[in-house]
Amino acid sequence: MTAMARAAEADYLVIGAGASGIAFADALTRHADVRVALVDRRSGPGGHWLDAYPFVRLHQASAFYGVASTVLGSGSIQQHGPEAGLHERAGAAEVCAYYQRVLDEQLVPSGRVEFHASCEYLGDGSFVSRLSGVRYQAGPDCRIVDARYLGPEIPATTAPPFGVADGVRVLPVHELPRIATVPEEFVIVGSGKTATDTCVWLLGRGVDPGSICWVRPRG
Repeated sequence: MTAMARAAEADYLVIGAGASGIAFADALTRHADVRVALVDRRSGPGGHWLDAYPFVRLHQASAFYGVASTVLGSGSIQQHGPEAGLHERAGAAEVCAYYQRVLDEQLVPSGRVEFHASCEYLGDGSFVSRLSGVRYQAGPDCRIVDARYLGPEIPATTAPPFGVADGVRVLPVHELPRIATVPEEFVIVGSGKTATDTCVWLLGRGVDPGSICWVRPRG
């Protein structure tokens, strides 16, 4: 490292403390005697889950998600609702709390993982704190692993991938629970899980199905 501020001697610099980055650090430190520096521009671990819409849940059973060393959830079976009889699916708050617990109770206490939150990766093994301005530089033998490649793009942090006419109100999904006036119509754009969740959420809150227009691409 250079004369700039420096983290502990790290064998791996992992960029992104989302699902992939945390899982990689967990597996690596359990199977190899190495030190890992985790860097993320967000204020805590969890990646896109920190920005997700409040009614999102996993697309699969909680037990199949997370890091290899720690089970997410209790493995319970849902007793009520349309998914009664199926395994629990964690929501955003539970997933974020899970990753924070993995970091606080396992990775950092191991003495071989350090977490640099609110830091921007600059390239070439260097990163800077978005709060203090302190800069860090990885050593020449440090391996750089960019876990951001596996991170999804979500509406909360990306612009709409389509044109918007003047006077048309477009909201990312996470703002939907905060709307103060009743729209004449809800137009949901997209054909993935987020769009499906949104339609189901609106119907569950009493919105007339005739007031929902779902625009889905064919591909």
